[in-house]
Amino acid sequence: IKKDREKWAEWAEREEQEKREREGQAKEEACGLVERQACKLRERQAKLYIDEYEYYDNY
Repeated sequence: IKKDREKWAEWAEREEQEKREREGQAKEEACGLVERQACKLRERQAKLYIDEYEYYDNY
């Protein structure tokens, strides 16, 4: 019975560790996605600013 409890405790610890790793990886992926989206948004804003500047510069 003691060995069964030890095996269960080891299994539970392994499961918890794997869960933490998956959650960490998911957070990293989400942060990377948000960063890429923010970068694209900044690029679009810069392009709009340049387009607007050129538009008014032509008048």
